[in-house]
Amino acid sequence: MELPISQSSYAPSSDALVRAIQRADAVLARTHSVEADLDGATVFTHPDRPAAVMGNFACDLLASSRDETCALLDRIEKHFRGQGTRCAWMTTSDAQTPPDFADELSKRGFVPSPRRVYQLVSWQRPTRQHAGLRVIPARADYPQARTLLRTQAAESLGRKPDVQAAADQWADCMIDQLDEPRIDAYLARLGQQTVGYVGVLSLGQVGVLENLYVHPDHRRQGVARTLLSRAIDHCERALFEAIVVECGEGEQDRPAAALYESAGFHVAGRIVRYVRKV
Repeated sequence: MELPISQSSYAPSSDALVRAIQRADAVLARTHSVEADLDGATVFTHPDRPAAVMGNFACDLLASSRDETCALLDRIEKHFRGQGTRCAWMTTSDAQTPPDFADELSKRGFVPSPRRVYQLVSWQRPTRQHAGLRVIPARADYPQARTLLRTQAAESLGRKPDVQAAADQWADCMIDQLDEPRIDAYLARLGQQTVGYVGVLSLGQVGVLENLYVHPDHRRQGVARTLLSRAIDHCERALFEAIVVECGEGEQDRPAAALYESAGFHVAGRIVRYVRKV
């Protein structure tokens, strides 16, 4: 079954869909971090939450020569030092990272983290869903949402130092993002336990799926499929002309990629974030 859309000539390019993902990062960061324009980059800082990668980053980097690239990266590093925190990752304004940026970022301890940008082309509603699942708005239960997001953060951080404090910072940023009126987020409940989360960010004619997550104890039970269906239902009602989601390319990301592909998402582009080595 194809996703019904309104009649329109709107047909976003691959670059436009990648920019939607990049824009989503900035829109959500404004709910919890301080934004600054450094003449060639937009930066977000949250000194009280230095471990929250979604709150400390630089985006839209733009320079026309290697000398300008070096000067811009120097300005970014100086700004973060002045704010008492560190830049967790950077992206350029171009969909493809220029060689000068790639070389200089590598020298400064940043490594490429490529992610696929998927677009929904032909919606195939998953047949296997969780019949006993109850899906509610995330704003209806902030404490349960934070508990689940903290579990996600701890799982993502793994064996990094001070995992518990870092997970608290991540979860607090994610809860702050619910203050953005353009995001609609949902929790999956089994009895009194919250087992899943998904968000949909509205960016004009584009709906961006955000942070589809299922608690490790409840995976492979149809929870993710049920949440994805609820998110797409929301997008249908909103009459988005395009629906996109990003997904990593690592081994741990294969289940998510398989879910999106089976539901009718196709790879539309690629975004590369340059992440600071620990």
